[in-house]
Amino acid sequence: MFPSRKEMKLDAKLKIKSASPSPYPATIIYLLVSIAVAGFSSMVNFFVVLLTSVISSLSMWANTSAPVIKTSAMAVKASAATLSRGSMPDTGRLMPEFGRPAFAEVPNLIYYGVTIFVFICVIVGLIRIGYVWYTLRISRSIPSPVSKMFEAFNMPLKIIGLSIMIGIFTFLWTLLFIVPGIIASYRYRQAYYILYDHPDYGIMQCIRESKAMMKGYKGKLFVLDLSFLGWCILSALTCWILFIWTLPYISVTSSNFYNALLNLSSQDEGEQDSI
Repeated sequence: MFPSRKEMKLDAKLKIKSASPSPYPATIIYLLVSIAVAGFSSMVNFFVVLLTSVISSLSMWANTSAPVIKTSAMAVKASAATLSRGSMPDTGRLMPEFGRPAFAEVPNLIYYGVTIFVFICVIVGLIRIGYVWYTLRISRSIPSPVSKMFEAFNMPLKIIGLSIMIGIFTFLWTLLFIVPGIIASYRYRQAYYILYDHPDYGIMQCIRESKAMMKGYKGKLFVLDLSFLGWCILSALTCWILFIWTLPYISVTSSNFYNALLNLSSQDEGEQDSI
């Protein structure tokens, strides 16, 4: 029998309370690292935009003002020479010389900015999945030191590939309408948990397993997520300080949902074997 929301939430509270070490220090580290990385990304993007604007402005000024100034100076010199020789000035010498435009550096700045942004997104994504796996261990009463929060860095390529494929499938479903996109996001929700339990699985196998596991249970998980809406609002009102306590609660409860699906699948396989 599938547990109710109340049972999964109560179990999450008990697991967090009895966890050793406590998950709150790891949660604080996770939040601080995420905020620091996001802040660094915003700072880099700000400076890239600022430098791009400055270089573009200097380029425009150089291409408009500088030739005029240079031409005027040349005209004065030519006129003086003409008056001394009593001949007409050579207008060909009055044409400005154009150098390499300053805005040629703008594409390089954009490239570096995008590269840094993608790198930071990868780091944040790995830390997020690592925290999900960390709370999965807590839901199973497995001792979980803070170092376990960085386990995702042991298989970065597979996690990145899984994230890309889930993103592509969800995006394609979203093209039909928003609702199919939301349903698709819940269809692949358990893929990261499955990858943790089966690191030898391929990317598509994790997605297929999640799809089969969530059949008939997407609505239950959606309602479970909605039940945490009040806690998320309260956390936002406290500048996310309350998130130190609500994040483990939400994440462990979500892990309990996966564990319940796993137990249900095991029971179904046992019944089929007995038949």
